[in-house]
Amino acid sequence: MENFTWVSVYNKIAHKILEYKNRNSEFVSLVYKILEDAGVMVSEEKGCNLDSDGVNRFRYEEMDPISFMNRFNMYKKSTSEKIINEFQKNTGMKIELPLDYDGIPTTNPQTSMVIRFKVGREKEDVPNIWELFNIALTGDMNKLEDRNKFIKYYDKVVSKKQASYNISIGLFKIRPDEFLNLDSTNREYINKNYGIKISHCPSGKEYLNLINVIKNELKKSNKTLLDFSKDAWEKNEKIIEEVQEVKENKNYFWINANPKIWSFSELKIGEIIEYTALNENGNKRRIYANYLNAKAGDKVIAYESTPVKCIVGICEVEDELKDGILKIKKLETLINKIPYSDLKEQEELENMEVFKNGQGSFFKLTKEEYEYILDMIREENPIVKSTFEKYTKDNFLKDVYMDEKQYNNLVNLLERKKNIILQGAPGVGKTYMAKRLAYSIMGEKNKDRIEFIQFHQSYSYEDFIEGYRPTEQSYTLEKGVFYNFCTKAKNNPDKPYFFIIDEINRGNLSKIFGELLMLIEEDKRGEKINLPYSKTEFSVPENLYIIGMMNTADRSLALIDYALRRRFAFYKVTPAFNNIKFREYRNKLNNKKLDALIEKVEELNNDICDDLSLGKGFEIGHSYFCNLKDVTIEDLKSIVEYEILPLIEEYWFDDVEKYKTWESKLNGVIND
Repeated sequence: MENFTWVSVYNKIAHKILEYKNRNSEFVSLVYKILEDAGVMVSEEKGCNLDSDGVNRFRYEEMDPISFMNRFNMYKKSTSEKIINEFQKNTGMKIELPLDYDGIPTTNPQTSMVIRFKVGREKEDVPNIWELFNIALTGDMNKLEDRNKFIKYYDKVVSKKQASYNISIGLFKIRPDEFLNLDSTNREYINKNYGIKISHCPSGKEYLNLINVIKNELKKSNKTLLDFSKDAWEKNEKIIEEVQEVKENKNYFWINANPKIWSFSELKIGEIIEYTALNENGNKRRIYANYLNAKAGDKVIAYESTPVKCIVGICEVEDELKDGILKIKKLETLINKIPYSDLKEQEELENMEVFKNGQGSFFKLTKEEYEYILDMIREENPIVKSTFEKYTKDNFLKDVYMDEKQYNNLVNLLERKKNIILQGAPGVGKTYMAKRLAYSIMGEKNKDRIEFIQFHQSYSYEDFIEGYRPTEQSYTLEKGVFYNFCTKAKNNPDKPYFFIIDEINRGNLSKIFGELLMLIEEDKRGEKINLPYSKTEFSVPENLYIIGMMNTADRSLALIDYALRRRFAFYKVTPAFNNIKFREYRNKLNNKKLDALIEKVEELNNDICDDLSLGKGFEIGHSYFCNLKDVTIEDLKSIVEYEILPLIEEYWFDDVEKYKTWESKLNGVIND
């Protein structure tokens, strides 16, 4: 079979694409039509820079040719051929399908796009990629003018965040005789065979010089860049097969950590520790053979000794023993730890090396022992894999009576400060707003990433962080709700987590937060302190956001103390009677009694604001009138008699005449 038949096919496709250089709208439509008809993933971009999880997604308004070329060979052969067939059908050009795909790189879907999302994209970004594509496809790199033009636009393109080695993949596909693909496979191959380590995406000049070096080396064996790419791919396939064989013979270990020296729990997910196989005297540690037998990918159970005495996480060997150092990477922190006492009770684990040979720090586990321990871990720490309903900024603005500018300000405030308090009178929708604010930033209604609690006067540090709890015979140290939620957030550092506190000013905040007053500050996230009870390290992760709610109309509560106040931003939530969406809601109900009552409540709010003993923080909120469907006189009477009147009776407990006046006015609207 003839080799490299894909080259002429891709070159023809590239020249056809070039015809759309100044026809952006047509090209965008063409790309989406081709990909949709081929039944493959269609790229979308984010409309606001709120969350890596995908908020407010919509179609790209611009498209560049290299991102589209990278779509080829991102999938299996049959799918790539569907794209080629759809390209022919939609452009009218006639090309034969390739007979082979030798040496062509497979594109990673996550890095195929070389343009940034709209919020980070500049006006010239896409035109610069078209200019690079044009000169790369039609230019002569031996001519100084063309070479300089290539370098100019290449440097402009790769200076952008989204563009990197993925540019070289697209260039190779359109002219594999001229350009070198620098995906991870080829970079590794270049390092091993030519001694050239590529540690960063090269500049245009560096890239062309590298190509000349590789070409000159290939000439010695009558090979081309295509041969080079094929050889690198075949070598990589062989390595993958060898690695797979090794993986089938995986080892399992148990590692001890002394939390008074270092805490496994406080390592970040993905963080690597260097564990020495030699003691402080330079002698080999006990059971040294375990260190020698450990290899990359082996699983490790992480245990912390006194005072924790629990399995606290799972990790794996990152790299085998080198220069007396074994590298171990953290994979997971357990929210519900497995006590040593529970393990000792298991008959299936009685022969574990760690039980038989208590001295040491790195012990071997059999596959059966590891799997049994893993079952115990998963009983207490199940892995939840669920799909959640999508929830965006648009959903928030539909559900909550707030305009877009207010929403953007609130999100920016939370992202900057990390701790906010929504303050307002009863009925303005603080709790309803808090949950949906979290959903909108997450991009989904994921309750697993929200913890909701309510403070009260008896709430304590022991409930919040950690403390001793009585058992039948003694006391046991237990972690509090905030500690456990921080652990949960640390296990998933790329996703935002939200800790929502209702009635935050009802608790003794200094007593509840303790030393965490410092750790919750936005610039102190990730810093560690030792907790007073367990003597172990603790930190608040950067991806955790605190949203508190405060009732400004409750005069029985003390003010937030200044130490805590400066660590939170305060956002006033006010009645939304004049919000456009709320007015639309009223219009749909089309009830004159309701309209008259709301107008009277707005008059009441004016009176409350003018009262020097009350003010805006005591206004009547709009939520008393939300979620009505078929409005009846009984509904309105119930709202007035059982919700609004008791509130203003409390407001004007020392002015009975004013209360009676408003009682008469509100009831009069309904009975009129």
